[in-house]
Amino acid sequence: RSRDRWKRNGVNGRAATAEGPKRERIEDEHSFFILFKENSTIHGVRDLFVSPAKDLTFIWVILLIIACVLTFHGCSQVFTEFMDKKVVVSYFVHGNDSLEIPDLLICPLNRFNRSFFEQYNMTQDLRQYVELSYPGLTKHSFQFNMMKRIVTNMAALDDQLNELLRRLDTTFTKFITQATLPCTAFLSEEECSRAEEALTFAGKCFRIPGKIQILPGYGMGRTVIVNLPIQFYHLGSNNFANDGLIIKLAASNKGIDNDLSFVPAGVHSLISITATKYSFLNDPPKYTCEEGDNRNYSRVWCYDACLTERAEQTCNCSLTASMDKMHTNLCTPK
Repeated sequence: RSRDRWKRNGVNGRAATAEGPKRERIEDEHSFFILFKENSTIHGVRDLFVSPAKDLTFIWVILLIIACVLTFHGCSQVFTEFMDKKVVVSYFVHGNDSLEIPDLLICPLNRFNRSFFEQYNMTQDLRQYVELSYPGLTKHSFQFNMMKRIVTNMAALDDQLNELLRRLDTTFTKFITQATLPCTAFLSEEECSRAEEALTFAGKCFRIPGKIQILPGYGMGRTVIVNLPIQFYHLGSNNFANDGLIIKLAASNKGIDNDLSFVPAGVHSLISITATKYSFLNDPPKYTCEEGDNRNYSRVWCYDACLTERAEQTCNCSLTASMDKMHTNLCTPK
């Protein structure tokens, strides 16, 4: 009997010795969990563990699950937006009393002088055939009907145009130049003496060079008055049917990089300029083409080039309204 008692005590002793370290490790983990509950800064975690009722605990569990789901969703949206639109903006601000005013490009929404066409008794279809020497898109149904009538009769109209050029003893390039309104019809002689002419899809544009303005504080405004001789305007089937202006800004000796600004007729438009220079990197291009040798991102040049690329490849020359200086020859709308 004493031997059995000794065996039971020995077994109990060995059992107590084996369970000692395990209980100590469980107590350490339990104490760490208590510290986490009492000192956690994660919103809602401490409220969850100190909730006195099961219903309140269940509510906190639901709120924490929703918060985690929304957090992961927000992070995924940020990464998705970053991958889709890789825009890196870097700008530098320098304190300076001088500001270089950019060039101002003024484009009346008109291409030809109507009185010039009337002088040589040109038919309406022949006038619209000449309008097609500029790239452009039809915006309205009546313009589309005009374009459709011209396209179905292009061979006869091309013969009429060639006959007119032979009768006037001139080339198509000179004819187009003479048929456009001069700079003095829109601007003063002083502005025209400094302005440069450029041809775009809208017609003839006038680029007034900028200057360096030296003045502390707010700069002085620059006023340009544009006259609109709408009595000489000629509506084109592939041009904007409007009497307003297209205004563009361009840095000196650079392409037309800024967005187009439309100015209606008979208004006083204010265009503000800031001295902060923004450099955009990896900005998604607005068009699939880009400017060539000078590596200058010109949206207007891209628009013209995209419209005239197929015609230039077919004719092996440049259209009248193309701003590509590499081409010197011109081709008819055919």
